[in-house]
Amino acid sequence: MSLPLKELIKIGQTQLKEAGVGDADRDARDLYCFLDKIDTVGLMMHWQDTLQDNACEAYFDLIQRRAAGEPMQYITGVQEFMGIPFKVTPQVLIPRQDTETLVETLLSYAKDKPGASLIDVCTGSGCIAVSLAHYGNFAQVTASDISSAALLVAKENAADNHASVQFFES
Repeated sequence: MSLPLKELIKIGQTQLKEAGVGDADRDARDLYCFLDKIDTVGLMMHWQDTLQDNACEAYFDLIQRRAAGEPMQYITGVQEFMGIPFKVTPQVLIPRQDTETLVETLLSYAKDKPGASLIDVCTGSGCIAVSLAHYGNFAQVTASDISSAALLVAKENAADNHASVQFFES
């Protein structure tokens, strides 16, 4: 079934609304942008395009995952935190905006203590440790987690964001 992009998005929005997804309109657009690796400007530029069956099927697969309650961040694999993109998987919690307040408080506190060290226990995605290492002036940032799968995600986030963090499983 070939469909114009604007019709495809409209169907996706309807399906997400019927599933009770809070921001169905945005999620439907964002899922297509993720699928086609474009931004919202690119979406508008292709608004009149007709999509072939395989693109429609791939889009509806994403819509079904979202309609089933899977968080957008696990579908797209990324969540921004402190202005930094973080990889997220079901093995880690999704970084939340309110946790940024903690990081901002620590950065403010450490400003007067050059060379301080810190440890992030239960690091998960590493968003706290990586952000502190990225923005702070710490002598050492260490992060630990009991989950080896979570540590793999955190290490990847540290490497992707050029943050010097030592990790250990505990």
